[in-house]
Amino acid sequence: MTRTSLPLGHRLRSHWSLVAVMGVYLITLAFMPTRGLWIVDNANRYLQIQALADANFGEYAIRWPGREVDPGYEMNPLRFNPEGTFEAFKDGQLISVFQPAFLVLGAVAFKLLGPLGINLLPIIGAGLMLAAVSTLGRRLGYSPTGRHLAVLLAGLATPTWFYSQNLWEHTLAAALCMWGVVGIICFFQDASRRPLVLGCACLAAAVFLRDVLGLFAVTLLGLLV
Repeated sequence: MTRTSLPLGHRLRSHWSLVAVMGVYLITLAFMPTRGLWIVDNANRYLQIQALADANFGEYAIRWPGREVDPGYEMNPLRFNPEGTFEAFKDGQLISVFQPAFLVLGAVAFKLLGPLGINLLPIIGAGLMLAAVSTLGRRLGYSPTGRHLAVLLAGLATPTWFYSQNLWEHTLAAALCMWGVVGIICFFQDASRRPLVLGCACLAAAVFLRDVLGLFAVTLLGLLV
């Protein structure tokens, strides 16, 4: 029987640890308020996502209804401290300081499923990351028990659980980094350029989500020199 013809039940048993962790994430989400936001960073992203969705992606600016009485944006919804750490302006319009790639993805999810869509986005990222952990374990010769343990530890004994429940790009960025690692490992083992190209594409995409990951990508690609 080929790998692609395995029945669904067999696949679920083969990846029970991933299914279990994702179940924990979804159960946790069920106890979270639909519009619950952990910190001002999340609220900042939410306002930008909502603005993008409301404008059907035709405008990036966050509308500020109080602009007539507050032309200097001193009391704008992104103002967290006097320095205006979380706000930026482009062409005189208010925008978030965070990288737009995740905000655009979030707006797509928001358009499709509303607040539930943006709540599921970090969970999807966590699932993709854990799938990469399992694949990496298989590539490195870990036993099935070892791979399941790695998934359980990565999913439930690291900040991944926390970040899977928050409107941050962390889990998606981590997933792209992990698949970048998988691609490079596959290149070393199989001498095939295709996984290398895909892995490099994942690392590049991760930088678009979190610019500091450029350091990780450069360090990892240094192994190829």
